[in-house]
Amino acid sequence: MLLLLGFLAYQFRDFFSVYEQVKSTVKINDKLTLYVTEVSKSSLSKDTYNYYFYDAGKSADDFLIHVKSIEPVMTTDDYKANAEVM
Repeated sequence: MLLLLGFLAYQFRDFFSVYEQVKSTVKINDKLTLYVTEVSKSSLSKDTYNYYFYDAGKSADDFLIHVKSIEPVMTTDDYKANAEVM
């Protein structure tokens, strides 16, 4: 019975998983980079896009390690949103 429940729960794992990946980066200056991440919560919900400022001296991998502890400066569900630095 326990094996059957485990097998059924495994089939629905994507409904409860949150995936966040870097969609783009914009270098603001020598000290700051803007990271845009795409967050997929489940196949039934719309993707959201988070915008973060992070230290330009650190890598994208380092950013992804620490992304859970950083507050986004903006969140949107519009996939057409973009950022420009002038």
